Amino acid sequence: MPIQRVHPTAREGAVLDFVRKHMRDFGDAPTRREIGSALGMSRPTAELHLQRLETKGHLLLLKQWRGIFITGRNAQIVRTPRGCSIRAIGGAVGRGRK
Repeated sequence: MPIQRVHPTAREGAVLDFVRKHMRDFGDAPTRREIGSALGMSRPTAELHLQRLETKGHLLLLKQWRGIFITGRNAQIVRTPRGCSIRAIGGAVGRGRK
């Protein structure tokens, strides 16, 4: 069953926009510290917003360094020997790195 997306709050939207921009500019996901620093919040607060965005279906969080993925429409999680990667059909997807 597909995850139903719920619109993010203004602050969650700012976090999501920052993650997208960072992935576009640098080719990988930002750290929680980078998100907090850029948006004037603590690392735990950044983590809270990321978790809420995951619950709402906008992100996938993995327990690895920079393990933030933006889920696109019809995104598929693929298990690989080195971990997980995401392929998207019709959506922007970033990659995390170990």
